Amino acid sequence: MQMLIKVLWLVLLCVSGPAVVAKESDRLIIVSPNRKSIQREFIPLFKKDYQQRYGKKIVVEWIDQGGTNDNVRFIRTKFAKKPDSVGMDVFWGGGEIVYSMLAREKLLAAYRPSEQIRKAIPHKLAGMLMYDKDLRWHGTALSTFGIFYNKKLLELEKLPMPRVWADLTHPKYYNLVSVTDPRRSGSTSQMMEIIMHSVGWDEGWHLLAGLAANTNRFTHSSSDPIKAVVAGDAAAALAIDFYANARISSIGSDKLGYVLPEGQTTMDCDPVAILRGAPNRQAAERFVEFMLRADVQRRFILPKGAKGGPSFSYLGRIAVNPNSYKGVDRKQLLVINPYELKDKDITTLDREKAIKAVLVRKDLVGALHVDTHRELRRIWREASRNGNTDLLRQLSRPPLTEKEFMQLPDKWHDPVFRNKKINAWLQYARQKYKRLEKLAQLKKKK
Repeated sequence: MQMLIKVLWLVLLCVSGPAVVAKESDRLIIVSPNRKSIQREFIPLFKKDYQQRYGKKIVVEWIDQGGTNDNVRFIRTKFAKKPDSVGMDVFWGGGEIVYSMLAREKLLAAYRPSEQIRKAIPHKLAGMLMYDKDLRWHGTALSTFGIFYNKKLLELEKLPMPRVWADLTHPKYYNLVSVTDPRRSGSTSQMMEIIMHSVGWDEGWHLLAGLAANTNRFTHSSSDPIKAVVAGDAAAALAIDFYANARISSIGSDKLGYVLPEGQTTMDCDPVAILRGAPNRQAAERFVEFMLRADVQRRFILPKGAKGGPSFSYLGRIAVNPNSYKGVDRKQLLVINPYELKDKDITTLDREKAIKAVLVRKDLVGALHVDTHRELRRIWREASRNGNTDLLRQLSRPPLTEKEFMQLPDKWHDPVFRNKKINAWLQYARQKYKRLEKLAQLKKKK
């Protein structure tokens, strides 16, 4: 009998133990496309800080469906089924355009940071929003967009270092460029908006077509092109600064480089937001406040091992809190200080236009360049070899005008309308490529 009582007591202890711990701990559920190094650096620090400040442990659950677009799709699907709350607290990472769209869909909740944070971080910088006017999202870091390249491979191929976007469309870059499918990557779709904004409609589509043609294959993750450049499988790639900076820091600036196309790129903030109906609202607010503090933000900008810097690896991000840069040795600062930038370095993106265009643009690029990639590459290669600029222009021409394009975003949430348009674009692309391939062959015979 005594043995039975002991066994029952042990069973009861095992069952009740975790429940007691869970009750004494707070909880936070984060949805994020941020890379593992960000998670590894900030989540343990947040847990430690949380217990010191609030006298309680916190359990953090991290959910990542892949790239930014996959996570946004995940959140939207969950809200479609449960409009009041999806049982998750925070969305963190991805570009400002994505957060502005989610805010307009009323999927984000407002949060007003402490007065100290509000006084430090300006509402705008270089024409870019640092937080939503209704406080539904807050930028945690800044990103620049440019070209990441392998210096050794370029030397081997006898190619000059790229300086502007158009350099990557040169025939000598054939098979040497790596690009992610914009339907899978928020950062890639953002960079395509920047390209279109900087060079205009006609030249923009010509440039995007050339990039696609010189790309061996479209990848599924925004980090894949970075890996390709590092491995020497590609000479250059569209890149966010922090991916490039981290690799240059660890491998060396003699082997790798990163350039901002002067006057052809912009900055973007990487926000955090509390999801509507967050079940752990207080913990979510504390996390947002934590990420905006100057002492925490220094981990973005300093090298590993520096006082106040990261514990695990160099992150290469640009901090939004200007107080993060105060008292920092400039020799240790491996990223730009955005508060010292000049107007000529950065262009200002037309936010409203970009927010409207991004959903449609990535589907159009998908139809014209990704799903018909083999045909596009084959004809572009032949036309480039023969110097047939007229054929190249025909090849890159989209099936609609900019005015017609900008009439589509308001209807794009209708799946029947959207699928009908995408199928029409696919048919247009295949028919055009088939016709132009015959034309290219005729020109070749002559």
